[in-house]
Amino acid sequence: MTPRCTRPLANLPGIVSNSDWSAQGIAITVNIPYDDEFRMMTLPTTARGVALVDSGKGVKINHLHYWSTTFRDPAIERTRVPVRYDPYDAGTAYAYVGNHWISCYAEHFSSFRGRSEREMMIAAAELRKRSQDHSREFKSDGQAAGRLCRFGGGGGVASDSTSAGCGGPKNPPG
Repeated sequence: MTPRCTRPLANLPGIVSNSDWSAQGIAITVNIPYDDEFRMMTLPTTARGVALVDSGKGVKINHLHYWSTTFRDPAIERTRVPVRYDPYDAGTAYAYVGNHWISCYAEHFSSFRGRSEREMMIAAAELRKRSQDHSREFKSDGQAAGRLCRFGGGGGVASDSTSAGCGGPKNPPG
């Protein structure tokens, strides 16, 4: 026995006439511009949403330090500011200072630029595994970013010697 359709043909999905639209109302669409404000509102933040400004190191976001010259201002030092980071570019983060968003650059910008959050997590896991395999303890001693930098930029070799692009002066754009 074939099932019978009890609804009229005009009410089937995909077959809606103009008169049905006018009876139900027209959906109002809003065009949202893809600008800096929209981008800042949609970028992810940290678990707390804020970071403490350290005058010598900047803000710490996901275990990496980010710096901007704006942080030299004594009024901003030791304050908590809202932060955002780009999951597809570990070299750049953003802090809300003085009623606007400023760009902050990673300590080892040249090595972290263009690296995704996922790439960084995989590299950090590999470094922890290598460290455990050699019976060394992976310390959070402030040099973890340097080891991660050398791992990603130095051909996959994690050593404590300085390699090109790691350590030394910061290399932000501009």
